[in-house]
Amino acid sequence: AVVSTQSTGELGVEGAFAISWCCYLSFAFILCAVRAAVRAQWGINGNIVEDYFASLLLYPSVCIQISSAMEKEGRSTLMSQPDFQPSSPGDEEGLECDVLKNEQAV
Repeated sequence: AVVSTQSTGELGVEGAFAISWCCYLSFAFILCAVRAAVRAQWGINGNIVEDYFASLLLYPSVCIQISSAMEKEGRSTLMSQPDFQPSSPGDEEGLECDVLKNEQAV
């Protein structure tokens, strides 16, 4: 049910804030799990409570820390993409063949 708040003139769905909080807390939990895994793998000091509150309140910093730890160990935080180019513009069959060649070469 869409409700109108006449004092501010905004439209809203009653109870939508609860869904948004659940999504945000879930995001923080997932980020906390990733941070804890990175800490455990490379022997970085800390605990799960610290990880959760850092993920909840300072998630951009947590993302930078995870990225820095990965780069320090010589690993990329990005997934590697195969290098391929179509034989000619619009040639989708050529594109598929190039991808298969790259996969077989690896």
